[in-house]
Amino acid sequence: MFLSITIHKLLNLMSTRAYFFLFVLLICCNFSHSQSTRNKPANNYSKDTTYIRSILTKITTLYYDAQHDSVLIYLDKISSFSKKNKIDVFNPEIYFQYGQYYRGHTQYNWNKALEMFNKSLYWAEKRKDNLFIEEINYKKLTVYSDIFLGSSTSEASQGNLVKQLYENIRFSEISKSKKSLYKTIYLFKDIYYTYKQDSSYYSFFDKHLKSNPLPPTSINYQIIYFGYFIYKKDIENAKKCFENLTRFHANKELSDMVYAYYISDMMRESLSYPSLNSQIASQLKPRLYLLPGRTDSLTYYNNFATYYIKRKQFNEANYCNLLAKNILLKHPTLSITHRYDFLINQLSVLEQKNELKKSVDVYKNLIPIKDSLNRLFAGFNLILLQEQVASDLKLKEFQKEIELKKYESEQFQAQKLKEFSGLILSIVILFISLIVIGIQIRKNRKQTNTLLQLTSTQNTLFGVIGHDLRSPVLAAYTNIKRVINNPELTAEEIRNSLHSKMVRLNTLLLTLDNLLYWSNSQQKSFKRKPVQCNLLEIVEECLELLETNIELNELSIVNEVDPTLECIMDENHFKIIIRNLLQNAIKFSPNGTSITITSGTQPPFITLSILDSGPGFGNTANSKQKGSGLGLTLVQSLLEINNGEFETTDTACGALVTVNVLNANI
Repeated sequence: MFLSITIHKLLNLMSTRAYFFLFVLLICCNFSHSQSTRNKPANNYSKDTTYIRSILTKITTLYYDAQHDSVLIYLDKISSFSKKNKIDVFNPEIYFQYGQYYRGHTQYNWNKALEMFNKSLYWAEKRKDNLFIEEINYKKLTVYSDIFLGSSTSEASQGNLVKQLYENIRFSEISKSKKSLYKTIYLFKDIYYTYKQDSSYYSFFDKHLKSNPLPPTSINYQIIYFGYFIYKKDIENAKKCFENLTRFHANKELSDMVYAYYISDMMRESLSYPSLNSQIASQLKPRLYLLPGRTDSLTYYNNFATYYIKRKQFNEANYCNLLAKNILLKHPTLSITHRYDFLINQLSVLEQKNELKKSVDVYKNLIPIKDSLNRLFAGFNLILLQEQVASDLKLKEFQKEIELKKYESEQFQAQKLKEFSGLILSIVILFISLIVIGIQIRKNRKQTNTLLQLTSTQNTLFGVIGHDLRSPVLAAYTNIKRVINNPELTAEEIRNSLHSKMVRLNTLLLTLDNLLYWSNSQQKSFKRKPVQCNLLEIVEECLELLETNIELNELSIVNEVDPTLECIMDENHFKIIIRNLLQNAIKFSPNGTSITITSGTQPPFITLSILDSGPGFGNTANSKQKGSGLGLTLVQSLLEINNGEFETTDTACGALVTVNVLNANI
């Protein structure tokens, strides 16, 4: 009771911050636990798949080393492991290796092999692995071929074989994959050999390989084209194929077992050419142990029996024939083709021994076998034609379906493209409209600002100009009235009175000129006529016009302009510019002071500087003299038109104005 009360008091004393801290700590602990729980299965899965992949690699090695018992042990091990851990990603490979085992084992459990290959095919189709599907179909074809060649030549086995053959060819056409097409065509050679119809095989060969040529540097090219070159009696190229295949084997690109299997076929095909046949026989003779199957062993002994007969080595031929006979006695259901080859060799040996009675008996056995082969080939050829027609129809239906889907896809894409184009066009139109609106808004804003600025300038000008124009006119009017009303004034007095008013009239004239040019500039009616102007001449002409103003204000002019400097400028514009600048300098300079005019060069310009003794631009508010600002505005506009520059600076002596105009000598 005491403990519970104490705990309750402690909880009451805990702050809100402490509770929040405990809550965050609890969430972090829970998150960490969930992460570790989530990562553990992922890590285990990665380890499990790595383990299965390594075992599959080992199984492939054991299979090619003919260690079939070890293959089965490892397959059962990873199969149970995958099921236990619910890993089905390797099911195609596992069932494929089971099929390989049942096909390659000496017991030849073909039905079990087909069952495993069908399971592998099911999982490969779920995975949509076309390359692996093609390989499985090829292995199924080899099983049907083994059934056909190793047991009987029944119509059922013929049908299964031909059906699978065209299934493989059709799949290669549909999937655009040629991985097993060449091996399929090569395998079919054994079928035609069974019926002793090599010429029919090479017609089939030409039909399917013309549109699917093999690269001459590939292994498939050597094993497929060897027999073709033999059939065409092109022994030189056939020899090259054998030598290239041997080179592939020497470079470890072919296993011993596969190499032995291929050169066994080459030996059978080249029996009519002793030199080439001897080279192949020397490679095949020590490799019998690599051909453990009863069909392959029987083919081996029949080939060497024929080989020795052609070389008149009848004792060796008879020995090989006896070994072949033992296999036929143990396995009476083997293909009649192998029995036919055995009887042909036996007949040759008996004829050499002059055992005519036995030779006749053997010949009598050969006739029904030959007739049976012809009859079976006729049935096989009919099945082949039927399946070919059915396969062509299926392929055409598939191509029509593809074309229909392609058409539908094109229509769909065209519709999408049309919609997309419409959308893009709408966006472009909208974008262009926005740009046009933006430009118009900016233009209107600029025009509004310009108009406001002009209105403000206009108001200022009218306020100041009213005074500037009215004062000189009023003074002149008053002076003239006084002269008229006072006839007693002498001519000298009249002249002096008028002379004192000339300054105001001169100012009035300049103001009127400025107003005129300013009005033209606002109406964009300036016309520039650039000519070559002498700087000193223009300055002196302007000084002469303002001479009265200068004298009245008792100003001294320091003219240091270089007489050699010339500029490119509209002459009238230049005179207005200089006159306005000099007028401003005279206006704001106190009586008895000086104005300095200098020049210089600053490529591509020449400079003209006017320094007065006034208060400067920053102190005009305190000056008794007032201006409208029209003169400087006009100066700036005229300089811009003539590609010149304008700069004002306040100095300790007064205001400094610098004008830059284009140098005529550059």
